[in-house]
Amino acid sequence: ISEITQGDTLEKQFLSYLNQPAEEDLLVLIYWLTKQTFEGGIPVSKFIAVSNSVPDDRKSEWHELVTNTIWGLTIDWTKDSKKPNVWAENFRAVMNDLTRTEKVKDMMMERLEEFPLGQCGLIKNVELFHKRSIRLNTKNVFEQQKFNLFREENEGYAKLVTILFLRNADNEDLEYCDTLEKNIVGLI
Repeated sequence: ISEITQGDTLEKQFLSYLNQPAEEDLLVLIYWLTKQTFEGGIPVSKFIAVSNSVPDDRKSEWHELVTNTIWGLTIDWTKDSKKPNVWAENFRAVMNDLTRTEKVKDMMMERLEEFPLGQCGLIKNVELFHKRSIRLNTKNVFEQQKFNLFREENEGYAKLVTILFLRNADNEDLEYCDTLEKNIVGLI
């Protein structure tokens, strides 16, 4: 990483790393570049120049890695956490550049938390979005989709469980099975 800031332009050096097969090195490099940009160590224009210099056949991979990196950097960013103003301004500038394409915008909407999405303008009202997402999640996870009101009796399940777990130790197993069968048939 120390080699990157010296000598040639950042874009050329980054492209030379991008053409190497080691993905871990590329991921570390993208993390460093993104974090430095957000913190103000590298101008946003340099980040945008690097992003624009990525060859078309590698754009998809670049966007995927940058999106995951931004998610990692913003996972703990809430309205209560204190990020410097320069961090938020640079975040907005980077996001405005990255989300020009629908594919990247969709990836960001899918992966980032509500507060960072609100900070960059991808969602207009964070509180309303949060309420609606909770309501939608509750509906999808907990709402019963099919039911039969004619046969449904809540107490029937409780009785069935009680019958299954009660066992008279004095009775023989066959006798108990017959009684159990009659009781279950009686419930149905």
